[in-house]
Amino acid sequence: MIHLYSRKWVTQVTGSVGIALFMVSLSGCFQFTLNNSGKSHSSANNSSTEDSSSSSKEDPNDVTGTLAYSSSSIVGRIGKTITANTATLSDTEATVTYTVSPTLPAGLTVNSSTGKISGTPTAASSNATYTITAKNSKSKTIATATVEVKVYDFGNGQTGAVTISAANTQVNSYTHVTTASVSAGATSFDVSSATGFAADDMILIIQNQGSGALHREFATIQSISGTTITLKAGLQHAYSSNTFDQASASATQIVKVPQYTDLTVTAAGSIKGKTWDGYSGGIIVFRANGTVTINGAVNAVGIGYRPGAGTNCGSSTQGESWSGKGIASTSENNGAGGGGQGCNCANATGGGGSYGTASANVMVGCCGTAPPDYWLGSNGSTFGSADLSTLYFGPGGGGQTRGGCTGCGSPSVPGTGGGMIIIDAYQLEVSGGSASILANGSASVSVGCWAASGGGAGGSILLRAETMHLGTQLVQAVGGVGGSAPSGNGQPVNPAGSGRIRIDYVNGDSTSPGTTNPAAGYTGVTTVTSPIDR
Repeated sequence: MIHLYSRKWVTQVTGSVGIALFMVSLSGCFQFTLNNSGKSHSSANNSSTEDSSSSSKEDPNDVTGTLAYSSSSIVGRIGKTITANTATLSDTEATVTYTVSPTLPAGLTVNSSTGKISGTPTAASSNATYTITAKNSKSKTIATATVEVKVYDFGNGQTGAVTISAANTQVNSYTHVTTASVSAGATSFDVSSATGFAADDMILIIQNQGSGALHREFATIQSISGTTITLKAGLQHAYSSNTFDQASASATQIVKVPQYTDLTVTAAGSIKGKTWDGYSGGIIVFRANGTVTINGAVNAVGIGYRPGAGTNCGSSTQGESWSGKGIASTSENNGAGGGGQGCNCANATGGGGSYGTASANVMVGCCGTAPPDYWLGSNGSTFGSADLSTLYFGPGGGGQTRGGCTGCGSPSVPGTGGGMIIIDAYQLEVSGGSASILANGSASVSVGCWAASGGGAGGSILLRAETMHLGTQLVQAVGGVGGSAPSGNGQPVNPAGSGRIRIDYVNGDSTSPGTTNPAAGYTGVTTVTSPIDR
């Protein structure tokens, strides 16, 4: 089959008229040209007979080159401007446009004229590979390069750089939630007082007592109206908070979380948390997108679940735990020590608190037969998990009963459980003779005779950093010792149970960031987001 096409033109210079005829068949394309000079010529274009040399000629638009970056990987942090990653292109094209795929993490951009990657990240991003393409003015690719990028969330640094030189400095604000039930996805709830909180503050919302799951997460305040707090995003979890300071409690609190760029605690300085009171407190938490240097103390000793109470004659009370306050009972209270029971000069010890390990407090009684003259308080049982999927304070010790004897003074005071410490920093350095991070339980105060009360268990410590150096045994969450009987009847001074420690890091000293007491039950690789958000 042959198709015939024609085209007519007028030459502007000579005024001559030309007609071109095109015949196209399966075998090729032939062109016949007629003009008013009476001359004609023809040409053929057949792909099957095309000169092989033409196919080997390089298209001048397909220029190849080499694109390289000053760094093949970028490790960013929210709120911290990255070091600009500059591009070097071997090609000498006058006009080059750079694009990237997929889109870089929020806050980072590629300069379309220079290829430079720069900016301040605003959202966390897992490690991913990005392809940068350089094209010339005709949109032909000159060269490509790949860069790996990940962005950590250690807070946005809005609190700035702070140095703490005074002892017992409190860096957090606390209040408890008064909305009885807060559902997952909720963006607002009521609190007892909004004093110390403001829009754009980061908060930790955490349920410290209750019968269900005790969740926790970071959130950011959008606005405050009276005692109603509205968040920028819905909560991940549900919370209950309607029964406080009771044997069966349900208590949720919020804690303001400082977001430092850098934090230094000098040798003379220390950070101290508010003591848990059944409503709020017991927690030290802060973040830093730079370096945290601890030369002094971060001290959460004895600010956790409260101890029981001793009695002169009768039944002493258990220590407090995640389920609520203790009652008059020799049984343990979900990790808290049971209270001793006795009268007519029959003395009985209170049990020690337990958490990560069991209390080693040895039960001792005096002046009668156990029972019926006295009953010893039980040590608490261990609970929780090594990865701190749920965070707890250390439970308190059980109270002593001194049997109503004269001349013995008041019953001894049981120990309080250790509090909770959460440090989330790009770099964490703990060093120096005064340096410590402590969530120990407190010891029983031995003011009674014949028998004594139990110590408080150690609390929880969660440390997360990209680079971490903790020294040797400077981080501790051990139990407080039980009281000793001053009259020499052999009440042991064995400690209550230890707490739990989790450390997440990428870089440490050789293969370890240091040692802790107890040893970290969970050691993980730092992810781009905090394990608090779970």
